Amino acid sequence: MPDPPAGTLVIGRVVRAHGIHGSVIVSALTDQPRFEVGRTVLLDDGTELEIRHATPYKGKLLVAFTGVSDRSGAEALRRRSLHIRREDAGEPPVGSVWAVDLEGLPVRRPDGTQLGVVAAVLANPAHDILVVRDPEDREFQIPMVSAFLDPLTPGATEIVARPIPGLVPE
Repeated sequence: MPDPPAGTLVIGRVVRAHGIHGSVIVSALTDQPRFEVGRTVLLDDGTELEIRHATPYKGKLLVAFTGVSDRSGAEALRRRSLHIRREDAGEPPVGSVWAVDLEGLPVRRPDGTQLGVVAAVLANPAHDILVVRDPEDREFQIPMVSAFLDPLTPGATEIVARPIPGLVPE
């Protein structure tokens, strides 16, 4: 699968086609209302799609896109990620930050020692995980829990981490 378009937020994943008129079942990956009629979403390869119809369906969403009018068009969307541009997302809920805003931020210890830079944020059922790349181009992961990270705030310019021994390369 292609990398997600830069500067976007993933909002859902197409599970499968539904029926013969181009509709798909979507698993929403956000609790924010993002599947409004007329909204433009991006596929993981950057292709734009306009939402023509969206309604709840058995714990997921039944979605139709303009220009996708048959089963084969819907099948071509199977397992594809749906994204919106960061600037279209608005502000995150109070006490939250968008993962895309963390990418590229420096990560340091409380004493100021640089650990690296956030390369990605992995969605995980228990809690998200920061993927950090150190100056030697090694990657390691830090769970996004208060035991390891100071609170994150919108507009932050760095992340302060308190890793336990063995969590980060020495």
